[in-house]
Amino acid sequence: MVNPLEHLPGNVMMKKIFNIIIFLLVALFLLLLLNNCKQQNKKTTEAYPLVEGEYIGQEKPGLTPDLFAPGILSTRHYENSITFSPNGKEIYFAIAAPRNFFVILFMKHENNRWKKPQVAPFSGKYKDGFPFFAPGGKRIYFCSCRPLSNTKEHKKDWDIWVVDKTNPGWSEPQNLGFPVNSDSNDKSPTVTGDGTLYFSRSKKGSADIYRSKFVNGKYMQPEKLSDSINSPCYETHPYIAPDESYIIFSSYERPDGFGKADIYISFRKEDGSWTRSENMGKKMNTRTHENCAIISPDGKFLFFCSYRRTPYKTYWKKTLTYDEVLAKIETLDNYYPDGCPNFYWVDSKIIEQFKTTYVEQEKKNKRKEEIE
Repeated sequence: MVNPLEHLPGNVMMKKIFNIIIFLLVALFLLLLLNNCKQQNKKTTEAYPLVEGEYIGQEKPGLTPDLFAPGILSTRHYENSITFSPNGKEIYFAIAAPRNFFVILFMKHENNRWKKPQVAPFSGKYKDGFPFFAPGGKRIYFCSCRPLSNTKEHKKDWDIWVVDKTNPGWSEPQNLGFPVNSDSNDKSPTVTGDGTLYFSRSKKGSADIYRSKFVNGKYMQPEKLSDSINSPCYETHPYIAPDESYIIFSSYERPDGFGKADIYISFRKEDGSWTRSENMGKKMNTRTHENCAIISPDGKFLFFCSYRRTPYKTYWKKTLTYDEVLAKIETLDNYYPDGCPNFYWVDSKIIEQFKTTYVEQEKKNKRKEEIE
């Protein structure tokens, strides 16, 4: 076989070979650089930030509420209501502008990383908020002012809607309809293990908490809870324990409150009635608004929204990284006049002190009955 290069002068042939080698090396370098950029971009878009572990890798709180996921979920924006899937790998929450804009977002834990928040597949077009994972994780309840059909204008009042988990993702939203939804604002749904629905209903400046039992696949006529929970004030944002043993909710400007809206708790007695609701104290409540409380699926933490400002400090426990500095700035510089609602969490053992008071009172009542 004839070599086409052997007829070229020696120095010309070597130069040709050298240029080919240089070209191949440069091409290989550019290929590796491009691939590395793609990998870095993939990591950046898939994880936000590059954190792992349960609860977005946050340090667990004690019995004093702490800001949750600063710079990730708690930001300078208006966060409102949060809920977790039973396995803790999906977080749905609402972000809002006061009064006129609500959208539901979610974060997902995949490949050992938390992905950047995205708009929930059933939200983003209408006014949506207050998501709640039903026990079992197969259904999400939420509130919306969306139209009841594609041909009608959006509603002026909140209704409760649901989406069910399917193989491709979430189903099309379904309105719960009558008797749960009415011409009032029906919102902040929370559900027990047997499907009983608790929610708030408000109209013309007043709000109370209702319960609708789930019987034979249907919701029954809602019943207003007793005055142990509801008062002449504004009661809303309930959370019901899966076993219906206690309820946590918000009430606005009660005489025993610390601020504009406080978080209260009540326990269900053996006869089905409720204990007189009790303010959850100065650690939970401030002079501003506290609402939208919820217990994590594992029962370990109590989450809630608060307008309190994160206290300024002159030093930190450790030297901050650049990302941590930005996170602190994000949360400390709230730009709403009354502060901006952020997510806070606290060890759920805080509930025990209120339960202990209730249990001791029940024992006293029984002893009194025996004596009489």
